Amino acid sequence: MPTARYYLLIIVAALAGTVLSGCGEKAGLTLRTDPEPLTRRLNLPQRIGSVRWVSVSPVHDTGWVPHKVKFYDVYAYIELDDEAWKTLEKSSSAPGVRGEIVIPEPVAAIVIPSAALGGFQPSGAGRRGEGPSFDTKSLSTEAKTEVQAAIRVGQALVVEMRVH
Repeated sequence: MPTARYYLLIIVAALAGTVLSGCGEKAGLTLRTDPEPLTRRLNLPQRIGSVRWVSVSPVHDTGWVPHKVKFYDVYAYIELDDEAWKTLEKSSSAPGVRGEIVIPEPVAAIVIPSAALGGFQPSGAGRRGEGPSFDTKSLSTEAKTEVQAAIRVGQALVVEMRVH
């Protein structure tokens, strides 16, 4: 006949399995369209069009105790009109230099509007966009924001940045 210790061991094992399996779940991505967090961190022209962005934890959960995340990656699609482009191009120290950005597929599916997908080609586990590149150092307005890439694709400034 099983003892109380045997039942306690089964309960503890079941709870541990539940907790560990829950840690492996990925949080859903949330599309944001509010420009204020971007305009606070990036040196953007006064007038910008619509914005689409998401923040993603770059830490991949292994199912063990979750890491304490002190930073996250932000992918942004910022539409600009011709006047805003002129302003941004004047502030760039790297005119004419081409660059590329690769956006992970789950992020690209949310951030890139369907009408603009033609400007991004499949590349591994993501979508690659190419276009004129912008100086990442002059684009950032605060030390806690590291702009990794900033390129023009069509009428949009596409940015990848790490925020601490």
